[in-house]
Amino acid sequence: MKRFLINKGPLLLLIVTIAIVTYLQFYRLGHLPIIQWDESRLANNAVEMYLNKSYLITTYDQKPDLWNTKPPFMIWLQVASISVWGMNEFAVRFPSALAGLIGILLIGFWVFKLSNSYIWASVSMLLLATTGGYMQLHGSITGDYDALLTCMVLLSVYFYCQYYFMNQQMAYYGFIVLLALSVMTKSAAGIMVFPLFTLMPLAKRQFHILLKLLLAMLVALIPFLLFCFLREMANSGFINQMLFNDFGGRYTIAMEGHRHEWYYYIQNLIKERYHYFVFLLIPAFVYLAFKPHPVMRFLALFLSGFLLIISLATTKIHWYDMPVLPFITLLIVLFLIQIQTLIKQAFVKQSFVVLILLAIIPLVRDKYEFITHYKNFPLSFDHYELSEYLRDYKGEESLHYFSFDYDPEYFFYAQSMSTIKKGELKGFEKGDKVVFKQHFEKEFEPLYNYEILEVYKGVKCVRVLSVK
Repeated sequence: MKRFLINKGPLLLLIVTIAIVTYLQFYRLGHLPIIQWDESRLANNAVEMYLNKSYLITTYDQKPDLWNTKPPFMIWLQVASISVWGMNEFAVRFPSALAGLIGILLIGFWVFKLSNSYIWASVSMLLLATTGGYMQLHGSITGDYDALLTCMVLLSVYFYCQYYFMNQQMAYYGFIVLLALSVMTKSAAGIMVFPLFTLMPLAKRQFHILLKLLLAMLVALIPFLLFCFLREMANSGFINQMLFNDFGGRYTIAMEGHRHEWYYYIQNLIKERYHYFVFLLIPAFVYLAFKPHPVMRFLALFLSGFLLIISLATTKIHWYDMPVLPFITLLIVLFLIQIQTLIKQAFVKQSFVVLILLAIIPLVRDKYEFITHYKNFPLSFDHYELSEYLRDYKGEESLHYFSFDYDPEYFFYAQSMSTIKKGELKGFEKGDKVVFKQHFEKEFEPLYNYEILEVYKGVKCVRVLSVK
């Protein structure tokens, strides 16, 4: 038994780790109603694109969307997912969840290539999966852009390292493709990483490599520029709105009140977005000052540069730092591997790894409770009682709802279910079946005589008897 554990234990740990992170990533993925703000907007974009079969212009309420002016790569993936899974929450989130899982598995694969250790590969995957900002709202468990962007950026960095450090020429072409997909995912957020790939060749005066990298970046921009041209031709004014929404506006103006101090992201990484392993970044950077490790040095430069760029922007939102989480994980794990190599005694070396694994167990438990029981979940569930009612409605009769003028989290169900209709407060007629949050009753009551059909938590379903 002891020999079996020594020989097969690391491989079993890897298999168990992959099972754990896959479970955490996909369990209850479709359970939450569509989330307010970005996910709901994207969900409606995807449903309308699926129904209209128009794959260039994203629309909201059948009008060209000039609020969400990102390229449509994520929406295309959601449309493909809807065609497989149907118009539901799981389908909207599946591309994000898949990107999240790919990112975790890539971290494990990369660490294994660098260390030839199943154990360290497992450690890296568990560390990333249990961070506060990865499997999170506006992360890999909701249908937003950021998990896909994180995956594309991570893959582009991986291919860059294979090309730059390992001289694998085919990786150069993979680097171009992944850069292009990063930009087609989130435009400015994909483009802003471009300068970070020039830091190493500039520092080493490797101008021939620098020129190849600059060429790669120019080629990677072609799909985005083509999209912008075609979208502008079809929808005049798009480019100006996109430049404001995604480039200059967010960088120079605190959009939607998201103004914070320059150290906001560093503070957030310590308090919420990572976990207590983040403090190992400090000794990791100190280690690099004395014993340079080529890959670690580049990752440290990339991480620092990314944080600097988003910190200089006036608009600061907590999920903007999601792409740095894999690189923090890589730096921490590579640092721990370097420390282990300095240990000579076999027993101490093994004990060191065991202590790391023991320190990860509470993080896995907390993430399990977060995913399965919504412990410390940053969401007001009261807001989604109407969503739950609409989603679970099984009647054949049309059900009208009304809420605020802008309500994409509810409008999604009117888009995806033929029996759900969005109504206006003053537009109902005798016989209409209407549902609304109870706090809207004071506005509804002066206009209509009605009978109450059902009360569900904070939601009322009524029948209009007459118009007053």
